[in-house]
Amino acid sequence: MGDDSFRIRRPWPDVVLRLPVDKTTVPPGRHHPWDPPAPLPKLGDTTRTRIYQAVGRALSLWEEMELRFAVLYLRFLSMEYDPAGKDKIKEYERAVGPLGRFDLVYLASEKYFMQYCDQALEGAFERIITEARFYILRRNDIAHGTVREITFTVTEGSIDTISAATPGLVACRFLLVPLGALEKRVGQDNTKLFSAYNSTEISVYWQRFLELRMRLDAFLTRIPTRG
Repeated sequence: MGDDSFRIRRPWPDVVLRLPVDKTTVPPGRHHPWDPPAPLPKLGDTTRTRIYQAVGRALSLWEEMELRFAVLYLRFLSMEYDPAGKDKIKEYERAVGPLGRFDLVYLASEKYFMQYCDQALEGAFERIITEARFYILRRNDIAHGTVREITFTVTEGSIDTISAATPGLVACRFLLVPLGALEKRVGQDNTKLFSAYNSTEISVYWQRFLELRMRLDAFLTRIPTRG
């Protein structure tokens, strides 16, 4: 199994999907576009504002994508315009987190494709829902991160993007640090590397969320409204 393969865990079937990797957008040493950003040291933002703006754009777009998954859920159930569909939406809303909601969409798709068999269409859906599932990791980092001022000492070659930096210079920059990364640092060596996001990296994930949402929009046009 190559580096561009992975397994879907329960409650989905244990199958292997091979996804094409765009080598122009995936950094060296990374395998998938949803991989976390590089750990410190790296260049942060000079102000908090740019990070806050990038976070807002990314999360707003994610919510738009989840809304489309809700429409797809009803369409799979042939209840988009059925009054009883309100109860299904309540069920969708009660699901725990994006992963729980995506599980419901997947289960609804199984019933749909058993009735309206189309392997090509089903394959397209599995690629979309699988990628969305993995992007939850980045969405959660962005949604549950805190902006911190990071201070570190610049050493020779430690930060590729600061070519003019003087070794020994103390740099203070702002980065979004996921709460999970902060928890790992409690009581540990402060030199331990961890993932953090600058505004440019958050914007990269925003762009990838957008590309996935556009594919989801196109997929919705291929599922006819019934009921």
